[in-house]
Amino acid sequence: MSGGGRGRPSAAPLACPSADPDWDDARLLGVVLGTAEEPQTWFTGVRPVDPAMLAAAAPAAPAEVFRFTARCREGACAQFVGGRCRVGEAVAAHLPPAEAQALPQCGLRPACRWWHEQGPAACRRCPAVVTQDSLVRGAYTEALRGQGDPERVTAE
Repeated sequence: MSGGGRGRPSAAPLACPSADPDWDDARLLGVVLGTAEEPQTWFTGVRPVDPAMLAAAAPAAPAEVFRFTARCREGACAQFVGGRCRVGEAVAAHLPPAEAQALPQCGLRPACRWWHEQGPAACRRCPAVVTQDSLVRGAYTEALRGQGDPERVTAE
């Protein structure tokens, strides 16, 4: 499915909505709220990451408490296969959608890889994604494991 990306300048790089906080261009996308079984990301708007913010996540890892974005690494990422993001595909295909029909507010959407590849299906499920989940929720992890080489899939 082609997302809502029609009319977007093709030269601009797309962004990963589930980036690692250690990436040099990482920026805060949201805060994970809810429970471990049913997380919900509150999208804050894209803003800079600073050491105090990362330290505030302790004792949890920053990627368990926050969602980060950065430029999509494309071929340098193990999840990028066949010119597409397998994480976005798994999110759109296997996580349950939010009950609300309206898309969540998101300042990343115009540049989001998942939006451009999966459209509203990924957006409606995106708030349930936790980049690093120490409990490794079953549906999300199994969805990734079911796509391609399981040795390339990580829980992070």
